[in-house]
Amino acid sequence: MKQFLSFIFLMFTLFNASAQATIGPVPIYLNNDPIEDVNRAVYEFNDALDKSVLKPVAESYETNMPDDGKKIVKNFFANIADFETFINQLLQLKIKDSVSTFSKIILNSTVGIFGLADVAGHSNHNEDFGQTLATWGVPNGPYVVLPLLGPSNARDSLGMIVDSLSPSNILGTFDSGVEISLKAVDAVDTRADLIPLADMLDRSFDPYITMKSSYQQKRNNDINDGNKPD
Repeated sequence: MKQFLSFIFLMFTLFNASAQATIGPVPIYLNNDPIEDVNRAVYEFNDALDKSVLKPVAESYETNMPDDGKKIVKNFFANIADFETFINQLLQLKIKDSVSTFSKIILNSTVGIFGLADVAGHSNHNEDFGQTLATWGVPNGPYVVLPLLGPSNARDSLGMIVDSLSPSNILGTFDSGVEISLKAVDAVDTRADLIPLADMLDRSFDPYITMKSSYQQKRNNDINDGNKPD
């Protein structure tokens, strides 16, 4: 579910920019959806689950959780995400970035008390193994919508499996019940941030197409660290 939510904050910026651009050939990766009927069915399932469970919980969280509490939650999970980023920066030979991220992890985990306080900032560009595979030249592969997890592709789905098994998956070191609880809190906190943009998605002409286009463009943006590819 976190994968389903994490990209939406850029959704309409990216979508509107592409709509306003000069019309030309559509990139192949935007059309690589050979199981669209299945993907749409899974998208509808995820959307129904979101509206019936996650959105109401997120709205309650947004209303009732004090701002200081939200900040602590965000700091904690941002620090955990930096572990995954650090490992993948090393795999991508981004040595300078990895040293910077590692120093932030040390300071936030010690002085910041397990990351609850942000004393050193966090990595500017989150990295995952799907991005690492992309830098190694592995293509996207077909677009897929995963149950609960949301939009992905063949390469990034493999990347998620590797990241989940990696030592950088700090949540995976906890008891399974604690791990599930922490992931649920992270998903609710992220969903609360995205309430206005998710509502805009629902009002788009074809939410499935909007989500697919935005996800794929954001992944390209992530892989290139916000820079245009050569």
